[in-house]
Amino acid sequence: MQDRCPTDIVIIQGDTYQKNVLIEGVYTDAIEGVYFSCGKLNLTQKLSFNSQFNHFELILSSEQTATLKPVVTDFDITVKLQNDKVTTGLYRGKLIVLDKNNPIQEAF
Repeated sequence: MQDRCPTDIVIIQGDTYQKNVLIEGVYTDAIEGVYFSCGKLNLTQKLSFNSQFNHFELILSSEQTATLKPVVTDFDITVKLQNDKVTTGLYRGKLIVLDKNNPIQEAF
């Protein structure tokens, strides 16, 4: 599945969601952490760093997404640097949570 645009996040309830995030203009050694936050969903998560591909990954488990209500809202990506400076990498990206219409019923 491909997002509608690079900054959109589209999540289906109960599905695992993963998005790669590339932070440009900052050496990764200077980054303490990259954070995803969505106030309306009361969700904040630190992204993991994938050293093989040199990017950060937002991963939401199926257990996390199963509890989300269908909504269209926004999210931010915030970067905290080793020197305690904080910068917003993405402000008010579009986040869409879709309800699961066709669950698998013991098909496997």
